[in-house]
Amino acid sequence: MATSAETEPATNKPKTNTMANILIADDEKSIRKTLREILEYESYKVDEAADGAQALEMLKEGDYDCALLDIKMPKMDGLEVLTKLQGTDCDTPIIMISGHGTVENAVEATKKGAFDFFGVESDFSKSHEGWESRFRHAGKPKATF
Repeated sequence: MATSAETEPATNKPKTNTMANILIADDEKSIRKTLREILEYESYKVDEAADGAQALEMLKEGDYDCALLDIKMPKMDGLEVLTKLQGTDCDTPIIMISGHGTVENAVEATKKGAFDFFGVESDFSKSHEGWESRFRHAGKPKATF
């Protein structure tokens, strides 16, 4: 039998950790779908944005533990989103993703506040431990990664 420290108080159900809430912002639906499937399989909560403007609004209004933000998107690219987030109350760590990643993009994204940067094609194959490590290092303390 579970002790009171191991159960939710009113329900007597086993406690579950609050999994990290992740925002995926990419204009390519197939990329968003693939990332969502990977992350939801690992029990992360996932929201999606189809362009930079939508991502900016969601980041300003939402409570995300980490965001995966594509560099090249319509309406507003990922680097512009980073620029507009500077000086706001948004404290969501941003991991930039790109199928067109260059060293210059990575340096610029980091200077604008991105926590990390990686190319989609090369890093999709990373193991669960690789994703979890990135999120744990980037994320807010309250979330379980």
